[in-house]
Amino acid sequence: MREGWPGEIGWSLVLAGIAAITHYSLIEKTYLQSIDLQENVLAQWFAMRSGGDNPYFLALALKGLQRYNKHTAHEIERNTLSLSDTLHLLKSARPSAITAYSIQLLEETTQEIEKLLKEEDGR
Repeated sequence: MREGWPGEIGWSLVLAGIAAITHYSLIEKTYLQSIDLQENVLAQWFAMRSGGDNPYFLALALKGLQRYNKHTAHEIERNTLSLSDTLHLLKSARPSAITAYSIQLLEETTQEIEKLLKEEDGR
């Protein structure tokens, strides 16, 4: 996996997010450590909407990012995302969620973004 996506941080985090929600610990132990997290590259992935305009890919990437490092995830989310737009995108996808995994993923990600927005409002 490392050799396959060396410059694809966003998609690498999507894969890590899938591993996280399915509790596939082998990927979490080895793959997450191998991701070369470059905030500027990830910001471009979100900004260019490579996968970031799809609420499920976005939520999976954010889940993978949080598994990578929760503190780093919050900093990157604050610095690279429009939190209100992200929240709107996630909430608009909720009615289309069918599986238990997709429902849980969207709900957890929505809660994380809402928490970050509240923190920003408190500053």
